Amino acid sequence: AVILNFPYEVKFSNVVLGFTSPDGVTLTIERNDIAVNVDQYGASILKLLSGGENLRIQLTLMQFDIDLFKVAVPWGEVYRNGTNERITLGRIPGRDSADYAKELLLHRTTDAASNKARDIKFYKAIVQEVGEITMNSSNAFGLPVTFIALIDTAKQDGASLGEIGTTAATTQ
Repeated sequence: AVILNFPYEVKFSNVVLGFTSPDGVTLTIERNDIAVNVDQYGASILKLLSGGENLRIQLTLMQFDIDLFKVAVPWGEVYRNGTNERITLGRIPGRDSADYAKELLLHRTTDAASNKARDIKFYKAIVQEVGEITMNSSNAFGLPVTFIALIDTAKQDGASLGEIGTTAATTQ
């Protein structure tokens, strides 16, 4: 895991969700390799086959409203009547979370808008987990969420989950 100790602006499907806590974000890149042993009785590894990778980013959003919470719980329904609002919780098992996948973009707040060198992008992201929601007596709020990347089958091999940096870098 890589801990990036900077606050980030968070966009999900080009909608600004707000900013992360000053503690930054934790980016995890996990490889899943499958060992092929010499034979059925041997312990020596002959080769490793790729079982894919998983990208995960943990962050705490520092703002709260029902529409922001709907990103964390996309299957919930929002109801409004004047200044009254609520969101329903609980989904039926078996629903495909990929139906809610959208582009996730994080941009360091200390960088100019045109400086994309440290941007983190997941092509298709979903919220995998919502942590404990905290609100203290001074109304400081924290919504911890974990986004995971799903494979974007429209992208090429080696670039199907996301990217870090600017798209202006085009040569190897």
